[in-house]
Amino acid sequence: MAIAYSTKDRIGVKIDDIEIKLSPLSYLQKAELQAELMTASTGDMASIMKAAFKALKFTIKEISGIKDPQGHDLKLDFEGDLLSDDCVNTLLNMEQTTKMVAVCSALIEGVPEHIMDPSTNEPLEGVTFNTGKKQI
Repeated sequence: MAIAYSTKDRIGVKIDDIEIKLSPLSYLQKAELQAELMTASTGDMASIMKAAFKALKFTIKEISGIKDPQGHDLKLDFEGDLLSDDCVNTLLNMEQTTKMVAVCSALIEGVPEHIMDPSTNEPLEGVTFNTGKKQI
């Protein structure tokens, strides 16, 4: 059976030891992210980074399993419903950033069951989705 997700729904994803709750993208967010990805496909590094930044900013709503340099749980900061720019910049400086960006960017096509690793064409190692519908 197909599931239609609202932008108010939260999708659970585990990336290695990090647990994240993501929001599906609105059509405007999909259009904005797609525009960056199209430019990025030409090899434009600035657009690649903008696309990664927007993917995280638009989708991440909760996160656990990350510590700051002082050993405290990382707390997300929001501006309205979106992550603050400072918070996104922090998330872009982690070992799991590549996987996180791949997961968040994949939401441009809806909510996938798994993310494929482009180098192996196999599901991306260490990434699992909990696509049970959870409303906040």
